[in-house]
Amino acid sequence: MKKRTGQKLFIFLLLTVLIVSVYGCAGDPSADGSDIHTIRVSLTILYPENADQKPIENYSMQVEENATVMQVLESYSSQEGVQIQVENASSPKVAAIGNVSADEHMMWRCMLNDTDVTTIISDQELKDGDEIVWSFVEA
Repeated sequence: MKKRTGQKLFIFLLLTVLIVSVYGCAGDPSADGSDIHTIRVSLTILYPENADQKPIENYSMQVEENATVMQVLESYSSQEGVQIQVENASSPKVAAIGNVSADEHMMWRCMLNDTDVTTIISDQELKDGDEIVWSFVEA
């Protein structure tokens, strides 16, 4: 009789630990992504006058904290269906946005908060409220 009671107690304790483990982790914010911090940035793309595309001005985006300039452009591309072309994956350089491609005379320039981005765009992290402007300028 004592053996049977001991087995029942052991099974009860084992089930209790299992239930607490499963349901205890369900409230973990990292499990559902709710602990991911986001920031809001704006994106402007200034196409040349002869392009048959209208400029994109102050396109507001919510992105993960520490997102990069490159990630924002890629996110915009996938959200809006605008094709981008990037050269050199290790040190990315934007070769085309939409149907406007860089060449030996013209290039896409990126500015962050009115300052030229001089670092690699895939390394340039963003902060809340940052303003990114892409413009097509002489190389």
